[in-house]
Amino acid sequence: MKKMYVSMVFFLFIMSLFLPTLNGDKSIQENLIHVDELLFLNDTCKILFIGSSYFNFNSLPVLFEYLALSFGKDVYIDHHGQNGLYLDDHAYRSDTESKINEQDWDYIILQGVGTNTAYPDYFTNHPVYPALEILRDKIYQNCESTKMVYCMPWAFEDGMTWYQDWTDTYGDMQDKIYDTTLNYSNDIGFMIAPVGWAWYTVLEEQGYPLHYLHLSDWNHPSIKGSYLMACVIFSTIFLESSAGLSYHGGLLEEEAIYFQTIASNTVLDNLNLWNICEKPVIYVDDGNNDGPWDGTSENPYLTIQEGINAAKVSDIVFVCDGVYYENIVINKTISIIGENKNKTIIDGCGKDDVVSIISDRVEFTGFTIQHSISELENGLWWKAGIRILGSNVVIDGNIIQDNQMGIFAKQTESLTIRNNLFFNDSITFYPYDTGYSTRPELRRDHFIHCIENNFVNGKPVVYLVDRSNFQINREVGQVILVNCTNIWIRNITVSHVDFPVLFVFCRDCSIENSSFTHNDGVCTLLNSDGNIIRANLFEDGFHGFLLDYYSKNNLLVNNVFSGNQFCGVVCEESSNKNIIIENDFIDNNLRNAFIINAFRNQWIGNYWDDWIGLQYTLFQSFPKVISGSIFNSHQQITSLFNFDLNPSLNPYEIR
Repeated sequence: MKKMYVSMVFFLFIMSLFLPTLNGDKSIQENLIHVDELLFLNDTCKILFIGSSYFNFNSLPVLFEYLALSFGKDVYIDHHGQNGLYLDDHAYRSDTESKINEQDWDYIILQGVGTNTAYPDYFTNHPVYPALEILRDKIYQNCESTKMVYCMPWAFEDGMTWYQDWTDTYGDMQDKIYDTTLNYSNDIGFMIAPVGWAWYTVLEEQGYPLHYLHLSDWNHPSIKGSYLMACVIFSTIFLESSAGLSYHGGLLEEEAIYFQTIASNTVLDNLNLWNICEKPVIYVDDGNNDGPWDGTSENPYLTIQEGINAAKVSDIVFVCDGVYYENIVINKTISIIGENKNKTIIDGCGKDDVVSIISDRVEFTGFTIQHSISELENGLWWKAGIRILGSNVVIDGNIIQDNQMGIFAKQTESLTIRNNLFFNDSITFYPYDTGYSTRPELRRDHFIHCIENNFVNGKPVVYLVDRSNFQINREVGQVILVNCTNIWIRNITVSHVDFPVLFVFCRDCSIENSSFTHNDGVCTLLNSDGNIIRANLFEDGFHGFLLDYYSKNNLLVNNVFSGNQFCGVVCEESSNKNIIIENDFIDNNLRNAFIINAFRNQWIGNYWDDWIGLQYTLFQSFPKVISGSIFNSHQQITSLFNFDLNPSLNPYEIR
């Protein structure tokens, strides 16, 4: 390596003064607090950096970690290396092998040296190729699923003009590094984090300012160079743009965004070139108005649906930043990746579902999904930003906002829904949507999914399976309980979501002293028994409360059901032996209560603003008749079994 012009120790000390600490970076600290509030942590991405001084300068692994955290990624970072080590040193060191074997890493990032990569036939004392082969074998022997990433080195700032009588400039040396790295990647099979190529792009655009990405030793990275490297590694691992991330590493915002953009474009525009994706990549860009259109990065398709139609099973459709006014149907097993979830937008224009996934094993990440059809008044309650009919689907890292439903999944299995932000939307699992000739079976496996690190209107989604003796008494965005017992929900407020609370196969749980208002869905019990719903407000929703699929022996007491678009309370499909007592039913638009094949419930002493006894004193001895249907429709007939025999003359002072 070239001789350094400053003392290593002194430099590291000085740079440590400028590196932000975890406690000092407010945005990172807030993110950590936010994640810690979750009941379950999402799958952590475990990353090991193996290198030497190029990683040590400016604490590159720490820079990367802060970038990832600012995006909401849950990462575990470890770093193994010391100044002066080459990859062939690591290939034979026992401590490096022990670190590799320490756990099943998701990614191992390797750092090489420019001279040995550019001129492997001349600088033979530390050969790169055999070192990469040995490290690859050790990595895969420990864990076959670990992905090995080699950081393409950068050239010396003055190329090789300092060495003997060589004349290779910076550009000459970087071209040789580029060629060798691609050849080694094709032979050995590692992913490339194209750090050196991103450096080359920046220096070309900036006119080669002296000591801009390099330090004054013409070799090691400045803080700008390290930050650019961290951004490149971010996009390489997560296949997402870092543009717009809030963590700037101490750089000016404008400068940081410039580096983020260069890094993202360098990686994401050439996924196949860098061996990041073994699968073919089809590109889409709404800016390619004039064509031609063949799905390459040079000639991307204009619409996402065109990209989907052209894709084959297991292909990747990569969608560049832009606003796509489409309603897309994904009918094959592919991955669809948006460049940046904040800037890659699919707008349904108020027509139908925005995204319909009807195939299994689809991966969908990196988008903003908005504006599905919104016709709740016509009963189209199931229309969604993302409608899922396939199983083993992954929905990861999206923004879903202002749809009728956020995500609606019907009779699906083994979904993964994680790291999504919902605004005025949430997650709904349900066995049916529109009409059916035979009522679908309610199956447990249609509700067992991987639901992690999702937020609704800034508050976490709570998803519990097979849990008992647990209390939820803090602000949450949505609650989904499956096969739970003795879960107590108290003093929460949920508004502007879809189904605020969903109990499936739950026993002896309770909801008390809580408020559910302005929601597109309904608080629902499915095949759930012995639960207590007490002293809550259910207002301005689709319905107020729904008991469905044989939900029995539940108690609804001292609640207010008001202003709901259709009904205050609905009992369906043999949901019998429930007691609905001393509640207020006020101004629900269609009916205060309705029953479908559920005629054996007790309605006792409720206040009904549509009871005939309030209008005419002559009829105050009359019961309140609960209308309903013996069919799975809303054909109204009168049931002999559903009356409130003692309606209240006055509303209760419940809240």
